[in-house]
Amino acid sequence: MFKHLLLPTDGSGSALSAAPRALALAQKFGSQVTAVFVIDPYPYLEAGGMVTFSLEDYFVAARLEADLALAAIKSVFDAAGFPLQTVVQENHVPYEGILEVAKTVQADTIVMASHGRSGFVKLLMGSVTQKVLSASEVPVLVVKDVAEEESSKQAA
Repeated sequence: MFKHLLLPTDGSGSALSAAPRALALAQKFGSQVTAVFVIDPYPYLEAGGMVTFSLEDYFVAARLEADLALAAIKSVFDAAGFPLQTVVQENHVPYEGILEVAKTVQADTIVMASHGRSGFVKLLMGSVTQKVLSASEVPVLVVKDVAEEESSKQAA
């Protein structure tokens, strides 16, 4: 275990909060680390309304978002002088994309953040982390983002 870690990101601060934990594990165990961002290849386009962007524009924007998110993770690893592989995966279901990459790179552990949502918001939005936990064939280390949890409590 801990030979190859997979570190999913969605570009959020919560996802970034898992990077130092993954880095610490990788340094301790000499692990390889791959960061992944999942892009939806079939974005929802409003059926009856006017769409102000093309599919090509969507992919340019999605790829830019992925590159920025992965660059933020990479900066954590670069600062420590630790190598990091990055992957942009296409899948309309984020947790499935994460699990596909886990198999492809033969990750033996997934390290990911939990946004700390609860109640109706969690029910409405679902939880990628929860779905990965339920479907993963390898252990999943969930890093709880304390800052996100605190801001959610204050908003309630």
